[in-house]
Amino acid sequence: MRKTLFVIFIISLTMQLNALGVLRVEYIKELPATHMNLEVRDADGKFAPVLIVKTELKSLGFKNIGRKTKHSPIYEEAKNQYKFYMNDNQRVVEITHSEYEPFEVRLLADFGLEVKAKRVYEMVLDDIPEKKYVPINIVTKPEDAKIFFDNKELKSNTTFNTYIGEHTINIQRNGYISISDRINISESKTLFDYKLERIGDIKLRLIDKTDYSNLNIITQLDSSLLPTVDDAMANLIAKAIGYYFGQSIALDKINNQFPEFRNQITATIMQFDSKFLKSIQFMDFVLFKQLFKGRNELIEFKKVMFNSFGEFDLQYTHETAIEALEEIDKRINGIMDEDILTTFLIFNPEYYFSPSKEFTDGWKEKFETDGSGKSNGVKLSLYYPRSWEMKEAERPHIVKKFSHPINNITVMLAVLPVPIQLKLLFNKGILEEFADDKEIMQEMIPDGSAYVSSGYNEIEGLPGYWIRFKSLKKDNDYDFMMESIIYSTIYNNKLINLQCGVISEIEIDNEKFKINDFEKFKLLFKQIENSITIDKYLERDPEYMKGYRAGYWLAAILLYFFTWLFWLFLPLLIRFVFVRKPLSKKTTYILINILFAINIILELIFQGRIVYFVSIFLVYYVSLRILRFNSRRK
Repeated sequence: MRKTLFVIFIISLTMQLNALGVLRVEYIKELPATHMNLEVRDADGKFAPVLIVKTELKSLGFKNIGRKTKHSPIYEEAKNQYKFYMNDNQRVVEITHSEYEPFEVRLLADFGLEVKAKRVYEMVLDDIPEKKYVPINIVTKPEDAKIFFDNKELKSNTTFNTYIGEHTINIQRNGYISISDRINISESKTLFDYKLERIGDIKLRLIDKTDYSNLNIITQLDSSLLPTVDDAMANLIAKAIGYYFGQSIALDKINNQFPEFRNQITATIMQFDSKFLKSIQFMDFVLFKQLFKGRNELIEFKKVMFNSFGEFDLQYTHETAIEALEEIDKRINGIMDEDILTTFLIFNPEYYFSPSKEFTDGWKEKFETDGSGKSNGVKLSLYYPRSWEMKEAERPHIVKKFSHPINNITVMLAVLPVPIQLKLLFNKGILEEFADDKEIMQEMIPDGSAYVSSGYNEIEGLPGYWIRFKSLKKDNDYDFMMESIIYSTIYNNKLINLQCGVISEIEIDNEKFKINDFEKFKLLFKQIENSITIDKYLERDPEYMKGYRAGYWLAAILLYFFTWLFWLFLPLLIRFVFVRKPLSKKTTYILINILFAINIILELIFQGRIVYFVSIFLVYYVSLRILRFNSRRK
């Protein structure tokens, strides 16, 4: 029986995981008084208000929340709209569709509409996510550089509004190196400062400092195991190496001007190089291995690249030298331009070939929810590698998506509601029995995927499972194999899913290429899963808490009534109506234990709290005394 229930749960859960998008109200308004309904009446006999819903979606369902309407919605195909008759003073309308999540349109609370008899209201629905706009500022040096923002020309140092998300920037000026960048605008990141470097000659005494001869293991590797260098990656490498060389030249200048700082500068160089020089060397090696025929050709390329930085004519005062050294000390601890730090971490050979080491070394970021939005009332947090990108997800139940910039690795955090009864199946005993059952767990993975393995797992002490599988996916130009592992548990009637995926192989023109090895990232995925923390004390909306408390106390009263009156009624009925004498000890204990077991099961189903279980034991004792009443006296 438990196995059947578990299979039913898995199938229903899979259906929820495959849910599609979210409908949104683009706008809603009251039409002029010339639009009136004087034909159809509502349930109270008044002329019904009319809601015109404009959308290309068919098969929408409408429901008046509160008083039911006696009229079904009318779909006018020629106009791509629905005509739905509401009730006078209607406040909430529920809209459903088989491919979208149901949602409620709160006419008064969200849109300030007081629905009146006879009036007509127009609403437009779409499934395009709302764009949130913020003011941003792009500053360039020189100030007269041309800025192209999403291919539209702008003026430097001018504030303008644009939506949160990814955008492209291109900055150009004659005599300077052009900059192309892809930025991610957020509420906290709205200022973008760019300095164009002058084209000119520069004597680079450090041109060959990035000798990689000490990277003996890496130099023996096949090129197919290295990152593929495209234009975007080449820009990242050039920017990071230029950053390192610029810092090295500045330190050399300070060292020559102020001999008293030599010991401090030596220590600073050693500390910085111990953390980041191997990354510079690996970038150098990647360029050499994939783009150039020999070392001399690479050096010539670097001369051209570094000449583009212009002439370094830096003059320091004692105060500015101290400030520069303090700034570099901060960089040693990772306080630097985010793009530069990310590039250093991406190309750290230890992290590239052993991704979990980045996490272990403390290079990680924290993500946490406040219980709102897609997190469905669950407060939780997790850590992810510092070099990874955090993005919004399109699917409604995906809270956040985390991905490696170049390695085709993705981690997604999902929170979605499940039926309260199904929480019973997420206990240690059942999951330990079924979590490694291939027949059962096969139902948890997408159609067409191949089951690999599964097992019991706990997140924050909550029982759950993990499952690993492979999926063949298709793109326009090639096929690729995605290998994934999902960690799942249930908390507070919400399913918490951490899905980690690796594109391990691609096939182009019937030729297969290995991209990543899942085993290389398996430990990192476990580290991310182990970092999950669930806050079990949620701060809820005050209005919500009023209803929650009212429902809680009503449930408590009913449960006490059910526990005491109903369960004591049975012993009283048996003792004083049917048997009319004290029962034997054996009969009493058999009967009491049967009733006790049934009571415990019902309490679990209805989510009983500890106080209810205390009452059960009291009922157990009182029932025992009733059934054995007068036994000692006789």
